[in-house]
Amino acid sequence: MLQAFSETNHLGPVGAGHKAKLIHNYSRTFERIIPYLLEGDDSGQKFALRNAAKDMHYYTQLAASAATTAFVADAVHRMFVLATNPGHGDKHIPRLFDVPGEINGVKVRASS
Repeated sequence: MLQAFSETNHLGPVGAGHKAKLIHNYSRTFERIIPYLLEGDDSGQKFALRNAAKDMHYYTQLAASAATTAFVADAVHRMFVLATNPGHGDKHIPRLFDVPGEINGVKVRASS
């Protein structure tokens, strides 16, 4: 059944697939955010801030269980939580950059 949906069907022991998913989710995210910052197009990363906050929580927990540091991941997780709290949770990931702008009263992207 896995072969019908994926090229990879075995990643290792139980939990390895979850780890691969967390890493994969953020491998191209920053490239997909650039069009929003430059042109106001948030369609490149259609993934809700609420879901990203959840995944970043899982990622920081994974890093903690591996006894490694994840300072940047912790900060990113906090930003996603900060974005979801005032009601932006259903917006796409590129709109994360609007939150510090709102907090600080500045625009953080190019004019559309």
